[in-house]
Amino acid sequence: MPNRKEVTVSELRLDAVSKSFGGLHAVSNIDLVAPQGSITGLIGPNGAGKTTIINLITGTLRISSGRVFLDDVELTTAEPDVIARRGVSRTFQNIRLLPEASVLDNVIIGFHRHERSSVVAGLLGLPSSLRETRALRQRGMEILKRFRIERFADAAAGSLAYGHQRRVEMARAVAAQPRILLLDEPVAGMNDVEADELGDLYEELAASGIGLLMIEHNVRFVTRMCTRIYAMASGKMIAAGPPGEVLKDPNVIAAYLGDRYAKG
Repeated sequence: MPNRKEVTVSELRLDAVSKSFGGLHAVSNIDLVAPQGSITGLIGPNGAGKTTIINLITGTLRISSGRVFLDDVELTTAEPDVIARRGVSRTFQNIRLLPEASVLDNVIIGFHRHERSSVVAGLLGLPSSLRETRALRQRGMEILKRFRIERFADAAAGSLAYGHQRRVEMARAVAAQPRILLLDEPVAGMNDVEADELGDLYEELAASGIGLLMIEHNVRFVTRMCTRIYAMASGKMIAAGPPGEVLKDPNVIAAYLGDRYAKG
C-alpha cells in the first residue's frame, strides 16, 4: 500500500512570550498556538494583556523575552512590514479606515505588499503600472463580493454603517493574503444578528485555510466560533482548551465572567 503524504497544518506559535514596561509585567510567559484553517479565541477582562499580545505578534511592540514563530520561521525580532509579508495581518479594536477614500480604494491598500510596479512607473503612467492598477481593482471587487459589500465600492468608507465598516476593514486585511488574521474585538458594538452575519464570513475564511486569532468579549460569539480558546487575566494565561471547558473553569469565571455567569 503506497505511503500517504502527511499533511501538516501551518500555525502561529508563541513560546513563553513576555513583555515588560520598566518594572511592570504587561504579559508573562504566554504560550499560544493558532493553526491555519481554524478560529482560535483569546479572552479576558480589560487590561488582561490581549491587545498587547497582538501588538507583540505584529511587531509594533518589542518582545522582552520569549519567541514567536510562523511555522518554522521566527518572527520575534522582525519588523512589522516583514511580519506582514510573511503572512500575518490584523484588524483593530478601533476601526482604522481612510474615511474619505472609497471602499474599493481602502481594500486596494491591502494589496500593497504584493505590488510589483515601482512608484516611478505609477507616476509616469507606464503600461506596467496601469495593468497592475486594473488587476488590483478587479481583485478588490472580488474581495468586496466575498464580503457582500460590492454595492458600496464607490462610496466613501466613512459614510458606511458601523457593521459595514468592519467588513471593509476585514476585506482590506484579507487583501494582504494572510495566512494568519488577527482580529481585535471584531463584533464589539454589534447586535447578535450583525455578529452572526460577520461570524459566517469568519467561518468561510477559516474554511479557505486562513487561521484566525480573535480577541472578543462576546462570550456567546466566542463559544459559537472558536474550536479552542485561551483565557488571560493580569497578563497571565489562566486556562486553555475547548470553549465549553474554559468557560467553566473557576479561574476564568472569577477573573472574567463573574458569579452571575457561573450561576447560569
